[in-house]
Amino acid sequence: MSKAASKIAVIPLIISLIPLIIPSSHSFQNATPVVDDAARSLDRILSILEQLRGKGLNVEELRGILQGLRDKLSSEIASQEKVEIATLIIQMRDRLERVLSKILLNTDRQGLVGQVLEITTDIVKLQLSGTLTGIANSLIESGGGLVEDALSQGLEEKEALKLLSRSRTLVTAAQQIVGNGKVNLKISKGGDPDTEINIAHIQTSSQDIKVYQSEEKITYDNNTVVSIRRTIISVENTTIIERETYRISDGSGGVESRTVGVGEGLAIGAVLALKATGPRIDVERTEFDITLNSYNIEGNLIRLILSAPDGTLGRLIVVDISREVSRGLSMREIAVRIDGKQVPVADNVVELLRGNASQPKYFIALTGNGVQLVIYVPKWSTRVITIGPAAVQVFYFPVSELAGNNLQWMATLSATLVFVLIAVASYLKYWRPREAGHPYTSNSL
Repeated sequence: MSKAASKIAVIPLIISLIPLIIPSSHSFQNATPVVDDAARSLDRILSILEQLRGKGLNVEELRGILQGLRDKLSSEIASQEKVEIATLIIQMRDRLERVLSKILLNTDRQGLVGQVLEITTDIVKLQLSGTLTGIANSLIESGGGLVEDALSQGLEEKEALKLLSRSRTLVTAAQQIVGNGKVNLKISKGGDPDTEINIAHIQTSSQDIKVYQSEEKITYDNNTVVSIRRTIISVENTTIIERETYRISDGSGGVESRTVGVGEGLAIGAVLALKATGPRIDVERTEFDITLNSYNIEGNLIRLILSAPDGTLGRLIVVDISREVSRGLSMREIAVRIDGKQVPVADNVVELLRGNASQPKYFIALTGNGVQLVIYVPKWSTRVITIGPAAVQVFYFPVSELAGNNLQWMATLSATLVFVLIAVASYLKYWRPREAGHPYTSNSL
């Protein structure tokens, strides 16, 4: 082949490689607004950090991390990497700005804000690690929320430090999960493939943490995905309950709504999952300090006998009832009784943390897997909890564990007989005047 022909043959090859060498303008157009938005956010945050440094606070580690991210956004790295960095920044910027702005208003409380900066720096490092699981993410979200609460106006120093101590515990637990530390983790899929339940028991050097998290994803025809996450986190006898809704559409989105509540004097006691295995119904149990002694399911009525050492106070029992088991139950009909007494229902799961601590209550919700109940029991020894239609439970009399399972049906039978006797007595009373020669007539009614 001649030299001229070789040159002509190479030209089309070079032209064909041009799209591979030069990124499309479309990808730059999509990336630029996100990257610019993140860069502006970092500039604002770095400006606040400069003000804090001017007031004598040690912000060097956090400032170094964020300045490194800002430099990357201005560098010549690949567009995709910039978008990934920008997305992480946008996800964490709102809370970070709020916390740093609150620190500016509290610079006279050096000891308090010093701890806030340490915890915040650890949270940022975890968020940038790219290794957060659902539970670890919930732990740092809750930890971040407690940091914000600690900086609330009018909060006493003692209470603020207590919140920061709990926040540090949650962040430590997240670090333990990310670092493959000592974690007892149970993951189960629901009957719906888009439903997942995570239960974790994490023991840090100072405290005991129990986590229950259920997450379900709903995909709509327009490819919008809505994720509903319910999380209960207990740090010793302090419990945080969160409900978050995420919406993702066209590859972007974020938190649509978030409800958080914190309660004192209560913790997760047990998680029970009722599932059908063929004709048999099994209970998958996670017992922390509440024990399921026995259970019985007759028709639409579920009976659970649970116990804890005398003096145990304020425990939440999570009961997940699969779709197959709950098929005969209607949410409007379901009632919960503890030792035969009707339990009031809460409007939302966070309400379980409020109100009279000596009053039992429960919350009920439909899930992708069936029905979920969270039941608060204030005082423990042995308790009989029944779940089912209110009408079925009217003549159901629980017997204490000392009576045993064999006597439970006898108690129910006795109650039924009493009802029949009352009905017969009423019938005889009605007809007694007629037998005495005083017939009722239409005129006397």
